[in-house]
Order: sequence, then structure tokens, then C-alpha cells
Amino acid sequence: MHAAGRGSDHHPIEIALLGPVEVRSRGVPAAVPTGRPRTLLACLALSPGQAVTQATLAGYLWPEGLPAHPRQALQTYVARLRSVLGADAVATAQDGFALDLPRRAVDLHRFRTAVADADAAADDPAEQLRQLCEALSLWQGAPLSGLSPATLTTEHSAALTAERLDVTERANELRLRLNDVGDELIGTLRRLVAQHPWRERSWSQLMRALYAGGRPGEALATFHELVGVLRRDLGTDPGPELTELHQRMLAADSGLVSASAPPAGRAVPVPAQLPAGVSDFVGRAGEVASMTTLLSDTEGPARRIVVSGAAGTGKTTLALRVAHRVRCAYPDGQLFADLRGASDPAAAHDVLGQFLRALGVTGSAVPPTLDERGTLFRSLCERRRLLIMLDDVGSADQVAPLVTTDRCAVLVTARPHLPSLPADQRIDLDVFSPAEAGELLTAIVGRARLATEPDATADVLASCGGSPLAVRIAGARLTTRASWSVEQLARQLSTNTGLAALSVDGMSVRATLDVTHRSLEPEQARWFRLLAAMPATACDTESASVVWGVDPAAARAGLEHLSHLRLLEPADEHGYVWHDLVGQYMAELADAAELQRPAAALLRRAHLNLRNAKRCLRAERELRDAVDDDPDAAHARAFAGAAEVHEWLHPRLEAIRSLARRGLEGAHGLPVDEAAAVMMLSDIVASECCLSDTAGDAARAVLDADVPLPAGLSAVGAAWQNLGAALATQHRFDDALAAGERAIAVWRELGDRFRELSTLGNMATAYARSGRHLEAADLLATCIAADDVLPAQGRARCLQNMASVHVRLGRYAEADRALRDAHALAPPDPVSPDSYYEALRWAELHRETDRRDDAVAAYDRAHGIGVALDSSHMQATALRYCARALRQVGDDGSAPAAQALEIARLNHHLRLEADALVELGHAADKLGNPGVATSYWRQAVEILESLGAPDAGDVRQLLTD
Repeated sequence: MHAAGRGSDHHPIEIALLGPVEVRSRGVPAAVPTGRPRTLLACLALSPGQAVTQATLAGYLWPEGLPAHPRQALQTYVARLRSVLGADAVATAQDGFALDLPRRAVDLHRFRTAVADADAAADDPAEQLRQLCEALSLWQGAPLSGLSPATLTTEHSAALTAERLDVTERANELRLRLNDVGDELIGTLRRLVAQHPWRERSWSQLMRALYAGGRPGEALATFHELVGVLRRDLGTDPGPELTELHQRMLAADSGLVSASAPPAGRAVPVPAQLPAGVSDFVGRAGEVASMTTLLSDTEGPARRIVVSGAAGTGKTTLALRVAHRVRCAYPDGQLFADLRGASDPAAAHDVLGQFLRALGVTGSAVPPTLDERGTLFRSLCERRRLLIMLDDVGSADQVAPLVTTDRCAVLVTARPHLPSLPADQRIDLDVFSPAEAGELLTAIVGRARLATEPDATADVLASCGGSPLAVRIAGARLTTRASWSVEQLARQLSTNTGLAALSVDGMSVRATLDVTHRSLEPEQARWFRLLAAMPATACDTESASVVWGVDPAAARAGLEHLSHLRLLEPADEHGYVWHDLVGQYMAELADAAELQRPAAALLRRAHLNLRNAKRCLRAERELRDAVDDDPDAAHARAFAGAAEVHEWLHPRLEAIRSLARRGLEGAHGLPVDEAAAVMMLSDIVASECCLSDTAGDAARAVLDADVPLPAGLSAVGAAWQNLGAALATQHRFDDALAAGERAIAVWRELGDRFRELSTLGNMATAYARSGRHLEAADLLATCIAADDVLPAQGRARCLQNMASVHVRLGRYAEADRALRDAHALAPPDPVSPDSYYEALRWAELHRETDRRDDAVAAYDRAHGIGVALDSSHMQATALRYCARALRQVGDDGSAPAAQALEIARLNHHLRLEADALVELGHAADKLGNPGVATSYWRQAVEILESLGAPDAGDVRQLLTD
């Protein structure tokens, strides 16, 4: 096993217990399964390197009673952890398991190591404070949170929280000793006494901080507030130490304030220009810790840090937080300048003059030229250790004259990344996580007020999209409007003018974006506005070239420039995204009339690309309406195979459907018939390349729209055809067949024999699933014989389906022959939907002929194809069928059923979720857990009834059997 000793370097695997339990692998979050596997991880991580018995683990994992096979279940959870942490990370030890990772891999043990280091630095209060702050920076919330069952949390959380509070109070005591008293410390202490009202030491520290800060009245009032709390909650009075402190304050004891005098002989001022930080700072714990560590290092040259990020991400707030923490390491003072970004940049000449005067250079002694000022500034800095904060830098050229010698630390904030500016550390801020955003809103508004309206609070946070500025403004609006409900603010933010609601007391999201927008050239500003034509907050080079009407190279350059200004953010090699609030801002700037042309061009390009994709996927004679004569066809994408179609469509599918929905609603004057065609083509191509399941949503959107006829008749026919297929997957077979008949009527009106036969194939599937196998066989025979209309690939699919019908009728030899004929007629690509279906059909035949291992292998093959095609629907379907096959031969199918359930829930495949729950119920019932089985079946019934599935009654019957 790994040694449990101390070490400073980080392990590739890092386990967090001091907040939500999670794992990071080389800084990237790792997907640890929720529930019992995560609880198991926490149990082992509390004491890495030490064996935890299976009995102890079982008590935490199953506090309400053991399952039928706890050892087997425990082994399964251990296997899942090993797949995340590494094969050797969880060792079998004695009658249990041990986490075989160094102690430093767990944040709790790094916390305790840092506290021990602080104890060793008792003769250096500043270093001791730094070590304690480093330890506290590891905390991300309530310890061991997010575990289910919560027995482990209940047992250990209080003690860990008390440990954190002890260290927090030690750090605050050191700040008082070092006279590091300000709004930040007072705000921290106020939150501490509010959250932990019975800790008298924190009350004492708050009183002393207020008194030392020149606020004796508030200090005395704080004592009386404590008296009220203790008498109300505990029926007691403050202890003798607090009572004595109160008496000394009443007597104005001068010994309570020990202000430090400046060092003798200093002839120049010690500037202290840092603006006050916010008292309700939350989040960014990792960034604060790493920046603080770097800037607190007084050995060697001072450091330079660049903090970049889009507008409103809290760059200045973070930088000030760190600057105030480390200011004791810079005894010669702190300088601060607002460089005002790119729209109204401050001149380096003027900033240098400001800095020189702050360092005691006055009157005519301040040189007139930029070079002379820079030379003098560097000379003065050579003899001092200063902290220089340069806020809102617009370019590296703007800040270069202000970067001094290695004696002085420089902390830069900027929207651009400033890659040409030398730096020891670069931090690029993203928006807050949902947890951080919620923590900030709670710190501003108060937990009690938000707790009464949890849904409205979630809506407010969703409208803010993780923007720290937006959350801060939303919180300020609530605190200044005590009569408002949270719901009132949520309604304001949800409207098209929600951006107007994000403004209060000089803080404004729109004003922040205005600063950057004003820096754009007129043509750049127009391009930025036109991005409002995009159906989502994302764009790639191809789409930008269509929207702007320029070649791809010019479009790429335009996107890069907007990205440099942090209006957009790069998402991948070709794509860019922007914040929802930036999208609202675009829409406010854009004129509806100027969006018509780019929106129509986007819809047209999507139409042409989808037609080419469909033609690529179906080597067939369907596309009589060829696009070769279309003047725009030359600009459409060409696809060499299914893999290229998938690579292009998968990340763009939702955007294309959103664009089509806009057209169906008549937005931007888009042609409704073309929008309907795009909606149905996206559904067809997605189903062909990766079995994307829309549950008929796309078809219903077309059928609900006012599609003009006859121009849109083909799209209406496709909608009926696809809706029928979707209804069949929901076991609504009569509705599916009725929809198929509507589609056939359209295809006959259009004289489209190919699509008529395709619809007959779909109807055959509905007949087979409803048990009408002979009718299904008749329709499939018609399709297989139509070799003058259907290409080989289409007839091979019908042969595969015929094999399934033969299996249902007990004709196993005929099924085997049909599958072999299908493969010979059109051998499918190894990774394709056709190979997937072929694997399922073989698995079905093997299952019914008692070839258990062959069936499981075929289902595994189908699941692997689903993984390769990134199709969650394929994966969950194969796993669910595998679970059923195992059950039918008397084996335990709970593992594949549980995996199918997880995938279905994650991807909102409701029908598959219900099917997986049914299988889990059967597995639990077989293992002798009828209560668990009933719970699964009840959940399945609820889903099936919400879908209107006819077989909901069959599952309900399981509850009464």
C-alpha cells in the first residue's frame, strides 16, 4: 500500500470530503456514481491506507437493512470505484477494503497537514495565518454532503464542522493580532456568529474587530445581541471573558487597540490604495488558495498573476480578495489603478503619475514624459516591496510600462487573456457553478427568505446563468425590496426584458456589456448583433459565414476578435458559445428586420446540409427533388460517410431544431414549409445516424403548425410517418397504425412509392410489437419483394425485421436464414445502426433458442455499437433487453437494468426508463425483496401513465399479483 505520510505535491487523483463528495482526476471532475458507491468512497477516504471492515461499510451503505447479497453488492460498488480511481486504488484488506492512495490525495488530510504546519510556525504569526488560510481554502461547503444514505454524514459532519470552526477562529485571532481589521474580517465574523450563534469566541472576535475598527457602539451592541441569543436559546449569560471584554469597552480601555506605528526613518508614504473587498465573498476557493500561496511567497522574486474572464465573472472581486489577504507580505504598500478596459483605456502616462505621487514624488518632480516616468517608477520600486493591482486592463501594451522590477508583485485583471504579458500564473474565470451561485445569493439575501420559495429561487439563479455579477444584482434587488417575493423577481428576469431587471445602485449587466460593445468597430458591432439570428447561444465558423455573408476565413477572424473581447468563448476547434445574458443583449441590440436575411440563410443551409446527409446515409433512389440545380447547393456540406454525418449533426441537432421551431412559429419571416422540411429531415437523419429519440416531438411540432400545402405536403407526410414510429415505441399501437395510414395517404397523393413502402415497414413493426405477427409478415413480404423500388439496404432491414417476426412465431430456422440473407444482401458497416439492429435480432434468436451466452454477447455487441455512435438510446435499449434475457434464463439482470435506468434518466428517455424500472422490479422480486420490487414497479406505472402507454395496466397488475 501507499505510505500514509505527508507530502506537498498533489496526487493525480484528488478526493474531496470537505463539501460535496467528489473526485478529480488531474484536475478534471470524474464521474463517481451517486448513491452507495459515493458513500463507500467517503467511508474509505476518511482513513486512507486503513482497512475498513465489510460490516462497518455495510452499516453505512444499508442503514435500514441489508440486501440479500451484501458482499456481492459491495464488490460491485468497489469495482465501480476502481474504474474511476484506478485498478489498484481500492485494495482488499483483511475482512474489508482500504483506499490505497496517499493521504494527500484526500482534502481532509491536506487540511490537517496545513494546520499542523501552522502549529510549527507559531513564532511567525503572518506565516501561521497564511498556513491556516491555505487549510481553510480547501473547504467547499458542508462536509460529506451529497451522500445517500446520509448515515456517514450524520455521524461525522458535526465533528468536522467543529474542526473547521476551531481553525477559522484561530485564523481570525491572528488577523486581530496583526491588525488586519477591515470590512472583510467583520463581514466574515458576522456570518460566523449568525451560523453558529453559541460560539462565544467568535462573538468576542467580532466585538474586538468592531472596536479596533473605530466602531465601539456596534461592538457594545454586539454584546447585547449575544446576551439575547444566549438567554433565548440556552437560558444562560455570556462567560466571564466576554463579560470582562464588555466592561473594558465600556471603560474605553486603550489597551484594547494596539495600532502599530510605522517603522522609524521612513521618509515616503506607504500607499494603501486597495479598494474594499466584498464581505460576502463566496466560491473560487481553489483560485484564492493558489493565488494566495504564490503572492505570499516572500522568498525570491515577487510574482505576477493575470486574472482574465468575461464581463461579470468577478475578476476584480477575486483579485481584491487575494490582495487583502496577502497585503501583510508587502510592507511598503499597495498601489491600485483602474485601466478602464479597451473602450476608454487609461493612459499609462497618467497612471504612472498617479503612482509616483502616491510614492511621495510631488509637483515638478514628476517627469513630463512616459519614458521618464517609467524609469523613475522602476527606480523607486527597486527599493520597495509593493503589491500593484492593475484592474480592467484592455491590452498588454497598455500595462507594459506599469510592470516593474522583481521586487514588486503585480496582480492584473482583464477581459482578454493577454497572452503576450509575462505571468507566473494565469487564471481564466468561468461563471459560477450552480452551488456557488446559490451560496452567493444566500449570503446576500439570507437563507430563511430563500427557503420559503425554493422553486422561484432556482428560477432566479437559472436566469442569472451563473454570472456572479447577475447573482449579486439579483440579490441586491431582493434586499432593497423587502416586500417583494422571490417569485416577483423571477418573473421579471424570465421576460424578454429581463436584462433590464439586472440593474441596481450603479451595478448593471447591460452597462458592463456596453463597455465592451462600445469598443467594437461599426462592422464588428453589426456582426455581433446579427448573431442574434442564431437559434442557440453557440456558433461555428460555417454558421457565422452564412449569417454574415462572408467567406469562412473572414468569419473565423470575426469570431476570434469577439472571443478576444470575451463576448464569445471558444468551445472547440471551430465553435464558440456565449452566455445567455450576452444572447439577450444581442437580441436587444438587433433590429428584427435585419435578422430576416441571416435567419433565412441559416435555415436554407441547414436544409441543404440535411439533404446531403440523408442522401449519404441512404444510398437510395428517394431524392428526386435533387439539389444540384439549387444556386446554394455548391456551398452545402458534402459527407463521405455516416461517421462524418454524426460528427456534424450531433453537436448541432438541438440548434437546428430550435431554428426549425422558430420557422414553424413564423419568427423572422422564415418560410414555414422549409422549416417543416428541416424539422423532419433533422429527425430522420438523427434517427439514421445515431438513433436519437425525440418521442415524436418533431413530428407533432410540424403537424401542429400551419404548414402551407401543397408546398409542405412532403414534410407533413414525413411527420405522420415518424409520429407513427414514435407511437409504436410507446406501445400505442393503434395510434401508430392510424398515423401510418395518414402517411400512406400523403405518399400516394404524391406518387411516392418508396416512402409508401418505408411506411409499410414501420407499420409492420407496430403490428409485430402488438402481437399481430402474421399481418406484420405480410407487410414485410411486400417490402422485401419490391426490389424495383427499395434498395438493398432497405430490403435488408425488412429481412432483419422478418427474422424477428419468425422468432415470435417459433420459426427459428426461418429467422436464422432471414438474418443471413439480410447480411448477404447489404453487409452493414461494423459501427452503424444497421449493425446494431442486426446484433439485436441475433440476440433475440439466441435468447429464444436457449443460447444464453450467445445472446448476452450479442447484446454486449449492440451496446458497444451504441457507445461508439454516442447514442444513449441504443445503449439503454441493448442493456434493457440484456436484463430481460438474463431474467428469462433465471439469472440476475439487475446490473444491466440499473445501467439502462441511469442512461435513460440522464438522457430523458422516459419509455426506456419505465422498461428498466420494470426489469429492476423483477430482479428485486426474484432476490426476495418484494418491497423494493413494488417501489420500482410503482415508478414505472407513473411514467407509463404519464405517456398514455396502454401497457401501464400490465405493470400495475404486477403490484397486485
